[in-house]
Amino acid sequence: MRTGAGWANRKVSRWGTIVAIAPIVSSLAIGCSSDTTESDGSSSEGDVRAAFDTWIESVQSGDLDRFKSVVCADTFEKGYAETSGPEFESSARDAVDVAGLYVVDWYDTVTVNGDTAEVTVTGHREGLREQSESIDEERKTAGLVVEDGAWKVCSEPQDDAATMRRRELAAAKSDVQDAVEAFYAGIASGSVSDVGAASCATLERIIRTQNYTVAELAADLGENLVSFDDTVVNGDTAKVHVTAETADELFSLVYALENNGTWLVCSPGLLASTTKTER
Repeated sequence: MRTGAGWANRKVSRWGTIVAIAPIVSSLAIGCSSDTTESDGSSSEGDVRAAFDTWIESVQSGDLDRFKSVVCADTFEKGYAETSGPEFESSARDAVDVAGLYVVDWYDTVTVNGDTAEVTVTGHREGLREQSESIDEERKTAGLVVEDGAWKVCSEPQDDAATMRRRELAAAKSDVQDAVEAFYAGIASGSVSDVGAASCATLERIIRTQNYTVAELAADLGENLVSFDDTVVNGDTAKVHVTAETADELFSLVYALENNGTWLVCSPGLLASTTKTER
């Protein structure tokens, strides 16, 4: 299954935010340039940046001791007091494996107001699994406070509205593609009922009343899915352009899908077919 994984991959509640925030690394921490509201000589904003950079590095690497040094005590006690160093590192590694690394391209703002501060960063994902859907630019905001004389991260980075919309769209595209894969898995299984289960009521009825066999469906639509060429989601409907194949032919097709609680294939349309010997 494709995953447009973001911060919210929360599988182990006892660990609080670690699975949600692990996939992040700061290019700024290794010397890349950035934009910020920090003015020359502003030690407060510089300290905020330094604390957040340390937090980013520790979460990405799974370094529990460094993480503890830049996280509010209450946050740590509630979410991580019983977490060992190896557990923290393993959880961070797993989250990065699923969601990729969140690389900070620049700091949009660093705002300090007394003993509280807010940072907003813009970045992108690297190392996504091949089947994962990228949402390109991601903007996030986190809050810090002064605790025991040092800046600490007390609220994990949250997506802005535009990033959340892109994430929702990426998740919908992933679900649509999963539905088309299920349709072709039914063809590959040789089971008309499996194909019907991946089809909307209208298409399932056509397959049943016309007595289509799986062999006929494979001959008309291909038996193996080769690639997704375009996926467009519009509310509860979607269109997907794919390339499929049999042993001898390649097919270019467009599928219409509907979502009535789950995405289902409703109408396949053949755009073109080419024998493999012609290519």
